[in-house]
Amino acid sequence: MPDGPRCGICSAVISSRHRHLLDESRRALVCGCPGCHARPASDDRIRPVPDRYLEFPGEVAAQETWDDLRVPAGLAIVTRVGQGLVVCGPGPGGAVESELPGAVWDRLVARHPAFAALSPGVEALVVRRAGCFLVPIDACYELAALLRSSWRGFDGGQGARGSLTMFFARLQARCR
Repeated sequence: MPDGPRCGICSAVISSRHRHLLDESRRALVCGCPGCHARPASDDRIRPVPDRYLEFPGEVAAQETWDDLRVPAGLAIVTRVGQGLVVCGPGPGGAVESELPGAVWDRLVARHPAFAALSPGVEALVVRRAGCFLVPIDACYELAALLRSSWRGFDGGQGARGSLTMFFARLQARCR
């Protein structure tokens, strides 16, 4: 039997550089082969994660945005789930999640119309004071793992700041 990752849908052996599918019932990523990623799943709770990266450099989050997101740090991950929002902020134990009502989303889009491009569940907004990105949800899992592995002390320390700098440089490169 060949070694390597397998598709979470059909069990085919896949490349280590594969795409993902979102299992909405578990809010979990599943590795996907090109065939399963391209065709609609028989289970409508399995959705392909797009490969779209957009930068909104002019969309610097206003203080009202941070107040709405209820994240004390200058970094938040925003995902639409159902009629509401899930907002994650960085922390030493990984991402700290909170759920917010849909009215917060309405206020965010009123302030930042570019945010309306977000596909619910499979994409997220990475919001920071210096600008914002729309990214596939799997990039957020990568960011959470990166911060968790490099976080030291109360504020993350130099390692977390360096990891964030590299992560955002990669995001900017993907957006070009």
